[in-house]
Amino acid sequence: MQPLLDWQGNLIKHGSLITWNCEDFDDCKTWKFYGIVHDYTQHIPPFCAELQRVIYMGGGIDFGAAVGKELSFQEVIDQSEDNEPHNAGIRVIGTAHDVVKLLGQL
Repeated sequence: MQPLLDWQGNLIKHGSLITWNCEDFDDCKTWKFYGIVHDYTQHIPPFCAELQRVIYMGGGIDFGAAVGKELSFQEVIDQSEDNEPHNAGIRVIGTAHDVVKLLGQL
């Protein structure tokens, strides 16, 4: 299992809120996606497991229809790297707890 790395090559920690771009070359549009990293390989036993995924939080033009979908690390890596160099890679923008705080303000 491979870890998820940000655009600078740093390990992305379990519970990180991330963003990545996906360029739509047909429509000349760049979509920004958001997700929360669940990397249970980073935990210590007995909480360690071979489970790595990103929980999709929204973005693009799905109008929220896919929120909660589980993406593999490879899907996110592929989407983030299939872009122009200035749009490539994954960026950490916070933690899952930041999402809870934002929702609590509504």
